[in-house]
Amino acid sequence: MAHYAKVNPLTKKVDEVIVAEQEHIDTLPNRELWIKTNTGVVGSTYDADKDLVIPPKPYPSWVYKESDNTWEAPTAMPSGKTGDTHIWDESKKAWVER
Repeated sequence: MAHYAKVNPLTKKVDEVIVAEQEHIDTLPNRELWIKTNTGVVGSTYDADKDLVIPPKPYPSWVYKESDNTWEAPTAMPSGKTGDTHIWDESKKAWVER
């Protein structure tokens, strides 16, 4: 079994993700819209040139980091802190304590 993402041909957005066997995908009438992926989630964008599923942008101010296919806050999380102790506040464009 593997994860397959259904990509909207107009928007290049992932509309659906399922776990299936390749044999099942081959039986679908729109099988050309399905790509095998490890990272696809609904709302992701598929870059066919790079054969890469780019995760949804979490906040408007965040910047895409192509080197590891992630989004990065415009300022780093405070040293020694984690997502358990701090969250991103988009209105302040800063990490704030939970």
